[in-house]
Amino acid sequence: MQLSLGEYTAFIEDDDAITAGGYPVTRSARYAGTMVRFYGEVIEGASATVSVERNGSRVYGPVPISAGAPVSRDVSIAIAKGDRITYNVVADAKRLWLQLDGGEA
Repeated sequence: MQLSLGEYTAFIEDDDAITAGGYPVTRSARYAGTMVRFYGEVIEGASATVSVERNGSRVYGPVPISAGAPVSRDVSIAIAKGDRITYNVVADAKRLWLQLDGGEA
């Protein structure tokens, strides 16, 4: 059996337009591990630029994402127990899906 070591997912939406800024997905990571994949998709709108922050410092990105062209990339982002994980977003979009996947144990 394989177990996922974690996932940090956010569906960000605003009927007018997503406000630029930080969107926390956890204020305190439950487990230590390594995130191995970043996935981003503009569900409605034109584009977005996304960075991943750990405890207020950028650890990945910025990644441009265009409508109709989801982004899936291998990453290696170490997460310690208690870390705060945030997506920093600048978007010309109304709906955005963001995801970090952990490795398997």
